[in-house]
Amino acid sequence: METKKKFHYAWFIFMGCCCFSAGGLALTTSILGIYMGPMSEKLNCTPADFALFAGVAGIVTAIIMPSWGRLIQTKNIRLTATIAALFLIIGNIGLAFATQVWQTWIIGAFMGFGWAPVLLMFTPTLMGNWFSPSRRGRYLGIATAFTGLGTFVWSPAFTLIIQRISVQAAYLIMAALMAVLLLPWSLFVFKFKPEDIGLKPLGADKEPAVDTASANLDKGINASRAIRTVPFWLIICSLGICALGTGFIANGPGVAREFLATSSMTPDEIGMLGATMVSAAAIGNLVGKATMGFVIDKAGIKAAFIIYFIIFFLAFILWLFVPNNVGLLVGAFLLGTHACFVTVGYPLLVRVVYGNKDYARIYGRAGMINIGLGSFSASLLAYVYQAAGTYVAVIITGIVVVIVITIAALIVFKIMRKLKWDEDVDPQRAATDTAG
Repeated sequence: METKKKFHYAWFIFMGCCCFSAGGLALTTSILGIYMGPMSEKLNCTPADFALFAGVAGIVTAIIMPSWGRLIQTKNIRLTATIAALFLIIGNIGLAFATQVWQTWIIGAFMGFGWAPVLLMFTPTLMGNWFSPSRRGRYLGIATAFTGLGTFVWSPAFTLIIQRISVQAAYLIMAALMAVLLLPWSLFVFKFKPEDIGLKPLGADKEPAVDTASANLDKGINASRAIRTVPFWLIICSLGICALGTGFIANGPGVAREFLATSSMTPDEIGMLGATMVSAAAIGNLVGKATMGFVIDKAGIKAAFIIYFIIFFLAFILWLFVPNNVGLLVGAFLLGTHACFVTVGYPLLVRVVYGNKDYARIYGRAGMINIGLGSFSASLLAYVYQAAGTYVAVIITGIVVVIVITIAALIVFKIMRKLKWDEDVDPQRAATDTAG
């Protein structure tokens, strides 16, 4: 098969995945926090009640996610990507016209059908198929980093739209923007794997002459066997708990309101600082995803996980012990880097442990709890605040989260080398390939 063209088709896939990150993930979940206050006022409910629409979407997503894994591997990728994108676009139009909070919950259920593939599955699956093992980490990191870049732009932009026009206009503009960023790629560009058009993964011609397990799309562990292994359940639980990071960011503006209530800042200034915290987290999102891919390629996946767990932990320490403008903004930036686990770290870890053979199905199952718990995260943490009466309880919850997922990851790294692939290939060999 031909390995090169003047402009390798993998770059089209890469650009499409960048747009899916900026227009799908960023607009759908990353700026949820700026809508919680305005929508709760519009619907005459609490912010936590409104945020439940995301929880309902998460339940539907968790249920249907394994089915999406099968569809992505067996059906036309353009058709599945387009249908998934339309669920999100139409859902945002529905939110624009909602007049009762229960209507948003129904809309959330509808949007849940499109969350899994757009938010979690298309980008890691396509990037893993189209790039060689030594390049997967960096390009997956860059592509998913566009979530952070998008959020950095969308958060203040849509805050201004809400303040100057209305929250309804913001949702309608969001739906139009999603259509522009997602549909051209899903309709005309995406292809499942390079072999479909007579190519090899980009960079495959520069790989070592030895056939690497991680480069072969037919090697690994099948899904039915994978779900019976300990690493799978540790990964699935860690993904779910790590997804709470989105909720911490969404509650960031509330942290600012509490900690700066006695400062000389006006309520509007504190509100804009809260929006700026979301943007700071978006920059951290961008930096974390882009750099994690490079760290994985150069130092190995275990080293990368340890480094970014430390960064995740420091975010909450800053919020807790340096509760001023600088501490809140730097903490938000560090907190934003956590997204690299969900979109870069764990997708690559699943591929390292279980191979490419049944990747979409395995990751589809592993991501169930991630999208389910993640979609409830903003609401769950808002309820933690309501029960405790202070955001200090929310921050302490974050510290516990980091400790738990760190322990789980270390156990996975300890026992994963004992797993044998269906072809008796040692997954540690794939890990070495991934480390570059």
